[in-house]
Amino acid sequence: MLIVGGLGKGVDRSSLGAHVSSFSTLKKMYCFGKECNAFTGSVVYESLEKVMEDVSTLMTPGDIVLFSPSGTSFDLFKDYKHRGQVFKALVNDLKK
Repeated sequence: MLIVGGLGKGVDRSSLGAHVSSFSTLKKMYCFGKECNAFTGSVVYESLEKVMEDVSTLMTPGDIVLFSPSGTSFDLFKDYKHRGQVFKALVNDLKK
């Protein structure tokens, strides 16, 4: 599973989404934030919290969840540290 999103600052990320979504081993590509239209093949969610709720329903032992937004998230977070802290807290909540 792959989590993408963030603001691309004018960079065309459409080929990234199309390429990654073609991987046969990818269960699902999630996108959160304002520029999800840049990621062909992704399922759009309004927030990282909503993404993680869905991830928790699909995860099975041995799955890998890659959090790689590929852009800034100033639309939803203070900075990359805040985004990482929120992700880490959501992962820790899943472990409970």
